[in-house]
Amino acid sequence: MGCTADVVANGLEALDAVKRLPYDVILMDCQMPEMDGYEATRQIRQLERSLGRRIFIIAMTAHAMQGDREKCLEAGMDDYVTKPMRELEFKRALGRCRPAGTSSKPVVARKDKAGTAKKSVVDIETLASAANDDPEQLQELVELYIAQAKDLMNGLQAALKAGSPKQVDHFANKLVGASLACGMSAMIFPLRELERRGKEGRLEDAQQFFDQASSYLQMTNESLNDYLREHSKPTAPK
Repeated sequence: MGCTADVVANGLEALDAVKRLPYDVILMDCQMPEMDGYEATRQIRQLERSLGRRIFIIAMTAHAMQGDREKCLEAGMDDYVTKPMRELEFKRALGRCRPAGTSSKPVVARKDKAGTAKKSVVDIETLASAANDDPEQLQELVELYIAQAKDLMNGLQAALKAGSPKQVDHFANKLVGASLACGMSAMIFPLRELERRGKEGRLEDAQQFFDQASSYLQMTNESLNDYLREHSKPTAPK
């Protein structure tokens, strides 16, 4: 896939490698000797405070039980794939990575005034896959996501107003999981920042990321509506 990879045997070696080289992505096996992937991720996140950069970490686990994804995200991982690895799933996970040194803000684009299509705020391939490539399921999934996102954003807003870092972390984490699963790519960055600030107990500048997430949710909603209109089946003439 055009990537250069280094392989280490355990979490301790992974932590040492991060200290030496500025990796873009870490594929983190959850079950390793010496130090498992969860603890390695937590220590890498602490190390990043002194490094001044954040590495995209993809969890790799043989487990696919309910709650495993949440456990990975709670440890500080950014995405989740199951073993045995499936090439398409892996490519999509890599596609969601933001390489080190690039802009921290996602490229948000819709159609300009001339109607020219630009890069979408939604990863349609991931969304279609989550809906099993079924148009009716996709419609239902979009409606469910938007409704859930609005509820969680209301919870985030209330948590920020109350000055509750724990609740900010809780609501941001839940919306990150839903956004990753459905391919709502523009939402990830501001929600991750809110999640991080909630975990660290510092909400001084959290409002700007909430405002950014609110703006991206509106753009996401509009883009999804545009997509559904363009790909809806024409009604048969009576």
